[in-house]
Order: sequence, then structure tokens, then C-alpha cells
Amino acid sequence: MMLYLARARHADVLKDGCHTAVRLYPEGSVCLVDLGTGAEIVLHSSLRALCFMMPKDLLAGLGAPAPDLAIKLKCVRGTNDPVIASLSDALLPLFHTSPTAKPMLCHLALAICAHVLHTYEDGPGPHSEGRLL
Repeated sequence: MMLYLARARHADVLKDGCHTAVRLYPEGSVCLVDLGTGAEIVLHSSLRALCFMMPKDLLAGLGAPAPDLAIKLKCVRGTNDPVIASLSDALLPLFHTSPTAKPMLCHLALAICAHVLHTYEDGPGPHSEGRLL
């Protein structure tokens, strides 16, 4: 997942090398894509963003009703998400603190993953652009 800390403009690069149209990603918006299938962009502005890697095992452990059931997430691009933006505001200062901040980082990471599961689990809704997991 990428959280845009400032507005950015970029295009996706498709598997055949073609570029999609350039899109504007507003400050505070998120993109959620599966890196397992590859992801590449071409920037048309500067990029100030936080990138979160969310292992599928962690997501499954947080949300699967049974270990053998896979969690399906929506693929979203440029979706406004004030909850992720607020959690990231709490997270940013911790990057410059002592190692004693590690427990707080773990709690914020779990909160971000739980929010992603709750908000972007695949099903009917306004954010659906495709499946992730």
C-alpha cells in the first residue's frame, strides 16, 4: 500500500511496457496493489509517500475466519483514506526515535492492517477495482 503524503502524478506501466494515462493522486489518498504480480509506475511529479508492505500471512492471521480461507482485498488507486492518513501521522515521528518505539510501531502496523482488512476486503462496494490476494 502506498499513502501519498503530497499530491503526485504517475502512470502505471503495463506488462507489455505500455503506460496508462497519467493520474493525479491527492494527498492522503492510498493505492493498494498486489506486488506479487509486479507493479511499476512512471512518475510525472515528485513523490512523497509512505509505502507499506503487508505480508499475506499477517493479513490472513488478522482476518481469516479459518486458516484455510484466503482473504481477498480490493485493488484501489487514489482512494481517499483519512484513517490511514491519521495513523501514518502518528507513525512518521517514530522513525526518528529510539529503538524503544518499536512496540508502538508494531501496534500502529497492526492497526493499519486491521483497517485495510475492514475497509478493503473484497465484496460489493465503492472501492472495488479488482482483486488483490
